[in-house]
Amino acid sequence: MPRKPGSNYLTGAAGAALLILGIAILGSFVVDVRAHRVVVNGGACILFGLVLLWWTFGENESWGIGFETVTMTVTVVTAVIAILALNVAP
Repeated sequence: MPRKPGSNYLTGAAGAALLILGIAILGSFVVDVRAHRVVVNGGACILFGLVLLWWTFGENESWGIGFETVTMTVTVVTAVIAILALNVAP
């Protein structure tokens, strides 16, 4: 079964954001996740809420996203936050 267009858009946006973050980190622009906990936690909550609402209201719509995309997005963003938080020097 082909993916919904919304899944492709969300996955592409998440991939682009991760590439930009990786380039910023490698380019000596170090992001201290622990120093910005409120922004990271608030941003993650907003992102996850928007993804879940997109999934809910996009049911049976061509612009919707599939459950696999919801799961992938939540997993990837959570893993990136955990990796960045655990690798920041105290």
